Amino acid sequence: MRFDERVRLYADKLNDTDDQIVDYIMEYRKEIADISIQKMAAALYTVPNTIVRFAKKLGYKGFAELKAALALEQRGGTAIRADGTTIIEKTKELIDDQLIEEAVRKMHEAKHVFFYGVGDSAYFCEMMAKHLRCVGKQADFFVQRHDMLYNADHCGEKMLSLSLAYPEKRSKCLRRSRP
Repeated sequence: MRFDERVRLYADKLNDTDDQIVDYIMEYRKEIADISIQKMAAALYTVPNTIVRFAKKLGYKGFAELKAALALEQRGGTAIRADGTTIIEKTKELIDDQLIEEAVRKMHEAKHVFFYGVGDSAYFCEMMAKHLRCVGKQADFFVQRHDMLYNADHCGEKMLSLSLAYPEKRSKCLRRSRP
């Protein structure tokens, strides 16, 4: 839901100070991503906690989530539309069916599957390994770089290693990984 929609939806909960915060955000909407909560509070002659409470009144977890949602809106998207189609459609566009088919085929053929995860992708590595074990496939996951490197150096035939990482973290994950 867009910021404007949230303001209208929760208008009955907003007080005069909240209205001033709304006016400030509307005026500095393009720069809001670069404005700290302290700077915003000083400009409005209030304290940061007031801005955090305001963000929570609108259904955000805090000021950081409010800023992130506004930044996303500036880029032409919405944080979450009421029906969720924007996020789902963008995700579907990123899916490469051939790549998924190839990964599934290789996992099926492998005797043992190893997942290497960095940062936020670690949870998905753990989840994939557990799900493969449920269907009788030997699978393990690693989140520590030294464990990944050791395992990659000692992988044998019919062993598959999959590294899940965001592009900027991929180079740090497995520099010595074999194809």
